[in-house]
Amino acid sequence: MRSSHSQPIHIELPQDRGYRIHFASLSEAALQFDGARLRSGPALLVTDENVAKHHLDGLNNQLAGGGWSIRTRIVEAGERSKSASMLGQLYDWALEQPIDRQTPVIALGGGVVGDLAGYLAATLLRGLPLVHIPTSLIAQADSAIGGKSGINHAKGKNLIGAFHQPSMVLVDTSTLATLSDRDYFSGLAEVVKHALIADADFFDWLDEYWENIQERSVITVAEMVHRAASIKAAIVIEDERETG
Repeated sequence: MRSSHSQPIHIELPQDRGYRIHFASLSEAALQFDGARLRSGPALLVTDENVAKHHLDGLNNQLAGGGWSIRTRIVEAGERSKSASMLGQLYDWALEQPIDRQTPVIALGGGVVGDLAGYLAATLLRGLPLVHIPTSLIAQADSAIGGKSGINHAKGKNLIGAFHQPSMVLVDTSTLATLSDRDYFSGLAEVVKHALIADADFFDWLDEYWENIQERSVITVAEMVHRAASIKAAIVIEDERETG
């Protein structure tokens, strides 16, 4: 029997736009893709240079074994990549590939990659299937859930974008082991905010297990991410486009 923190979270949305957040190893990616009814074949994968070093080869090999042909674009890590210039480069690259409206875009990385690849998927051919594989804590707990995508503008962050819900989200909490302390604790701030806003029992749990969380205990971190993601999922279901 699967533990409670490995059970999928179902985001129920109107017009058959619902999807599941799966908590599983990247080694199960092809199986999870099949379960989301994605058509195997060509796929566009966007990641950044930091994530690629740790996770890209293994994921590509695993998907290739499931009948996928992955076209990969590695972007510079950081906010500079969330730009119209980089988006234009991704359009040029994507349109050179054998794609149609069933070709998925895979976002492998943290919030920047998720925003950039998500907006690529939302706008290319008027909308392609999107798969989020978040590898940062803030992405696993928050930004990969809810369909927000976009790029920055000289006037401010995230001023150009779209809501484009993914076909699925695949969360492998073991990827958090590769994060720097700075990035890990930055994500923890978002998790604590979730608890303060929505779940006092979760906040008490965080307080009780804080030492294990700081030490990145595998079981504790997996439960923490699942609980934080559940809070975000409930908010998305209630107010998908942040109108209230």
